[in-house]
Amino acid sequence: MKPIGVFDSGVGGLTVVKALRELLPNENIFYLGDTARVPYGNKSAETVERYALELAKMLIAENAKLIVVACNTVSSVAIPKLRANVPVPVIGVIARTKRSRAGHERRLPAACAVDRRRVARR
Repeated sequence: MKPIGVFDSGVGGLTVVKALRELLPNENIFYLGDTARVPYGNKSAETVERYALELAKMLIAENAKLIVVACNTVSSVAIPKLRANVPVPVIGVIARTKRSRAGHERRLPAACAVDRRRVARR
């Protein structure tokens, strides 16, 4: 079975992996955390795009059927470049948050964005 590829600039994306495992328990997940070059937030957009493409290509080499970008910096800077250059769908972590804020929706932006145990039901 082809895995879902997930990457982040460090290990924070493991929370996304945990949420994916809970939501999709039968899926294989391949995670890359770029701890050698963390943080990405102080890098130029061009550098972030280059790092993102390198990581995406590694996930494609592992036969990923989908790439989840668990890094806010990459999600805000490099998603269009990734989508134009990899042969599988690419999902970032920011789009849903932006839509939620713009429409003032009362739903959570993503299941993986919070620790569900700490969110009280209203």
